[in-house]
Amino acid sequence: MHEKHEIRIEITLDDKRVPKSIRWDASEGDGGECRAFLLSLWDADGRTALRIDLWTPEMTVEEMKAFCWQTLAMMAETMRKATREDALATELGAFADRFRELIGAPSG
Repeated sequence: MHEKHEIRIEITLDDKRVPKSIRWDASEGDGGECRAFLLSLWDADGRTALRIDLWTPEMTVEEMKAFCWQTLAMMAETMRKATREDALATELGAFADRFRELIGAPSG
């Protein structure tokens, strides 16, 4: 028997179709409101990445910079876990570190 889990994302748009609020919840009990999300999907038939990226007007530029930096750092760990390609993961992690320095985010 296979388990099923569900993640739901609900976006409320204003009259100009700009995200006013973003909420998410999961069948395992997590969830809440957020200001931004990035969703990447792999289309095996087209061999290409698909994406949805949305943010609310409340998302500040500083928050977006930190969000992008943290996403890059997490991608490095995903690369390491999924491929065991340590050299590639290390390079992506190093890029994330350089990006963090460029945006002036504290280390650690």
